[in-house]
Amino acid sequence: MASKKSTPKFDPKLYAKRLGALYDDWKNPESQDVWKNIGVLVITNGTPDEEIIYKKSTALQDWLVGFELENTVMVFTERGVHILTAKADLLGGIADAQPADRPELSTALYPMEAGDNTQNFERLLAIIRDNLEGRGVGALPREEALGDFIAAWKKAFDDAGLTVVNAANAIGNLFSTKDEQEQKFVRTAGAISAAVLKNFVVPEIETIVDEEKKVTHSAVAEKIDDIFLTPSKINPKAHIPRISPSLLLRRGLTADLVESCYTPIIQSGGVYDLKPSAVSNDDQLHFGTIICSLGARYRHYCSNVARTYFVDPDKEQEEIYALLLEVHKLMIKALAPGNPVKKIMEVAVEHIQKKKPELVPHFVKTGGFGMGLEFRESALSITNKNAKVIREGMVFNISPGFHNLERKGTVADPKKKVYSMMIADTVVVPASGEPKPLTSNAPSAWDDISYSVGEDDEAEEEEDKPAAKSKGKGKEKKDSAAAAGRTSSRLRDDDAAAFGMRTTRARDADKNKKDMAAELRRKKHQEELEKKKREEAAARFGSKSKGDGGREGGAVVKEVMAYRSATEFPPEARNGRIHIDQKREAVLLPIYGMLVPFHISTIKNATKSEDYLRINFITPGSTLPNDKLPKVWKDGQATFIREMSFRCSDPKSLATSLRLINELRKRASLRAHDSHVRDSLVAQEELILNKGRPLSLPDLYIRPTLGGRRSTGTLELHKNGFRFRSSKGGNVDIMFKNIKHAFFQPAENEVITIIHFHLWHPIMVGKKKTSDIQAYSEVMEIAQALDGRMPRGMEREEYDDENHEREQRAKMNADFQNFTKKVEDLVPDLEFDIPYRELGFFGVPGRTSTFLMPTVHCLVQLLEPPFFVLTLDEFSLKNFDLVFVYKDLTRQPAFISAIPVQNLDPIKDWLDECNIKYYEGPANLNWKTILSTIREDPKKFWEDGGWNFLNTDGGSDDDSESEEEDAYNPSDQSDEEAAESESDAYSGSEEADDVSDDGDDDDDDDGEDSEEEGLDWDELEKRAAEEDKRVKYDDDVPQSRKRRRDDYSDDEDDRPKRSSASSARGGASARPAAGGARPAAGRSASSSAARPASSAASRGAGAATRKAAPSDPKRRRLDR
Repeated sequence: MASKKSTPKFDPKLYAKRLGALYDDWKNPESQDVWKNIGVLVITNGTPDEEIIYKKSTALQDWLVGFELENTVMVFTERGVHILTAKADLLGGIADAQPADRPELSTALYPMEAGDNTQNFERLLAIIRDNLEGRGVGALPREEALGDFIAAWKKAFDDAGLTVVNAANAIGNLFSTKDEQEQKFVRTAGAISAAVLKNFVVPEIETIVDEEKKVTHSAVAEKIDDIFLTPSKINPKAHIPRISPSLLLRRGLTADLVESCYTPIIQSGGVYDLKPSAVSNDDQLHFGTIICSLGARYRHYCSNVARTYFVDPDKEQEEIYALLLEVHKLMIKALAPGNPVKKIMEVAVEHIQKKKPELVPHFVKTGGFGMGLEFRESALSITNKNAKVIREGMVFNISPGFHNLERKGTVADPKKKVYSMMIADTVVVPASGEPKPLTSNAPSAWDDISYSVGEDDEAEEEEDKPAAKSKGKGKEKKDSAAAAGRTSSRLRDDDAAAFGMRTTRARDADKNKKDMAAELRRKKHQEELEKKKREEAAARFGSKSKGDGGREGGAVVKEVMAYRSATEFPPEARNGRIHIDQKREAVLLPIYGMLVPFHISTIKNATKSEDYLRINFITPGSTLPNDKLPKVWKDGQATFIREMSFRCSDPKSLATSLRLINELRKRASLRAHDSHVRDSLVAQEELILNKGRPLSLPDLYIRPTLGGRRSTGTLELHKNGFRFRSSKGGNVDIMFKNIKHAFFQPAENEVITIIHFHLWHPIMVGKKKTSDIQAYSEVMEIAQALDGRMPRGMEREEYDDENHEREQRAKMNADFQNFTKKVEDLVPDLEFDIPYRELGFFGVPGRTSTFLMPTVHCLVQLLEPPFFVLTLDEFSLKNFDLVFVYKDLTRQPAFISAIPVQNLDPIKDWLDECNIKYYEGPANLNWKTILSTIREDPKKFWEDGGWNFLNTDGGSDDDSESEEEDAYNPSDQSDEEAAESESDAYSGSEEADDVSDDGDDDDDDDGEDSEEEGLDWDELEKRAAEEDKRVKYDDDVPQSRKRRRDDYSDDEDDRPKRSSASSARGGASARPAAGGARPAAGRSASSSAARPASSAASRGAGAATRKAAPSDPKRRRLDR
């Protein structure tokens, strides 16, 4: 059961506090019955013994310093503490840790010598002799410590001839009262125990009973014990009061902090042992009376829970169990400060004597015991002779039970003749009021622990319905929380339970009640979140003027100037010929016999057709992002040239000019792009390297790659960040301050183990700007037969190789986990999130289906680039497919589509538990138009109800169809603007200028532009007329026959695309460098050239104002 532990961390404040408590108890007059004969306390601990879990010596070390100290001798005198240990390096600062109320106490630390420690032993023995004052040496003689160091100490101690006093009771008295932090750990342990019993043990036993499997008690116990080996699967957060769920799930339930107190105990078939020392035998699980006991340890603090389950019980068993529940409640109520421990047993026996005196001989002799760092604190055993006084902060395991009862009459199955029953819960004694069990989330009511597996046919069930309804009419209804917590496979129904009936129909009814209760709970919580959102919006926009919700305009690019005057023209440029100036990045074009320069940034593209060279310019109306709009566009008096054509009889000269223009465009675009990327980077601080050898994780790959080549390297931890050092040269530095999220994803069903950093500000890796840095190691995927046998046809050598690979895989995961643990210990502000694989689902955040997994604060996909990391705190809306709408309304929403509908409720539960408001709706929405409208006046948006327009709840069914047709369009936006926004939203491109590292994009652009923009006036007029006719026809067609732009289709190729006429609107322009010049061979763009685009856009505006239902009526949309 012992688990691998991370590097412990010493807390001087906790040590000083606990040391003061030890001496307070030592000097307390009420404790002198256990301390009076002890002059010096000596505690020793050798090498770990995996067979012995509970020892007072290790418990005292855990309590005092927070972890176990191997090969250590601790000597406590009235003046202070002397510690000889091999782990002295872990106790830094212990000499300065003094109790606030006992400043005279000091702590001396002596490091253990690698060889002979005789001098250290003599020093400690001298200190012991000087402080005995006629009393004995308190020790733990019954505990055996292992190792050569302790053997040498024991020999030196025995040779000194000192008198030994057993200090077990004194240390037990010290542990009996728990402080606030200890109670917190016990509460967590109790919640884990209840969660394992409820969510794992009960479903497992139900499955065995339902399917009539033949499984032994020991096999079931081992399977339950294995759950503690992977504690991340346990989710007790809903059961733990006053504990942060994120802290518990992020760092609490790890294998080094959670383990089982003992191998779970499963008993059935007439052979029962209700003592804590019982074990599960190898008999098969019998479908009669089943007793299950288990306990969880959290940070070494124990808890315990036990329940009895009945299959086909009779009326007498139900009555006796009801009495046991009453006794259990009375015993817990007797846990009041000031009462003697024996009173707990007295009230129990008295109640049994009053109700059923014949059961007194069958009642357990010990009704429980104290617990904490030790599973069983013998000084607090609940017997009728224990006169110890109960104090606030004590922890008890209350476990009443009846042993070896016999069913009356003839019993067909002899194993059902004799039975026992027991209930056990962990309870903390409060200062006042009635104690509450920490494990109460494991149900103990009769309806929750009794089953009937009798085969009732439909006719019998129908006949029993009226009687069941009549008899169950007066039953008290269970609350929704209890209904929601039941397992769907439980054969349970409230009314049928009166007759002990458990049928398939009852199981389905219970599942429906559970679903309804969960939905009501979510709905109520979502209403609270909606109210909170409105209040936050009102506070945020109350003092702001209209239009403050978004960013005002985009960045304006600086103006470019190729030449200040004509005297700077290159001398080789000649009038009447096109000249490309590579140095000044300009193209000189002949216009009316004069050379007019155009900077290359003003040219959209150039094409050649027979004897003509056509140059297209960027003009107003082109699709460019706001941060690339030239200042000159704001000049209302400016004249723009859209295109120019030149004719030349020399095809070779035209081809040369075209090639030079395209090469210059490409080079200038790449340079501008690189400059823009680097200018947008946030300056990072310098990495401060550690002196000596830093903590590192070797043999890793990094994504993105350095220089386009994949090479191994080492991830190193330094003072203010990480450094990935490539084996082929080159470093990547990641500052702590720039890490927004850190993730550790072990290789389970994948082939790589991952450490992933999601950054606040992008950095350059090679020539790529990225916000995600990933260090990973590849692990071979391996196959293995489920029964552990060698697969057929596989040679022994291959099988051995796979076993080796499996071991390497486990080792790799362990190495990564140890590295992240050490980093967390050294960097308190950095925590690694581990994705919850069991909550994952498939979706399409980009273009391909991937497996998405939630974490405490994110939704991630870290296996394949492009990586997907969505921070939950950054969005305020969610739409299922899913659509994540960011709080920063200038950012485009994140879309995830094609999520299986069976994941709907788990995702809603996840969002609701994260306190995130979501909305549901049946239709796709034009988010670009909606967000644009909200940014115009966010205050009015929230005053009008905010996101409530997405709600589909409420209203009659008759109104649902009309509401579906009236999609949200809160603005007074013109049809043309709406059409343009929608057309842009469905466009596959955001800017006309393409930047490619491969250099093959220009040819494609040239082909598209030449087909559309090379038309003359008559051809453009003809095309516009044809487009108008087509629009008119569409308006005459019934609405049901039109294909809506928002209609859903799983096939991307089947979704509507922007028409070619619409793309003709594209292009951005610049004014000629020589102002006022008129083109000779080219034509200026006119309004007729834009008519096809305008017509197509207006046709699209109609679709933008309608709300289309999905093609699949079963498909639902979840808006968050």
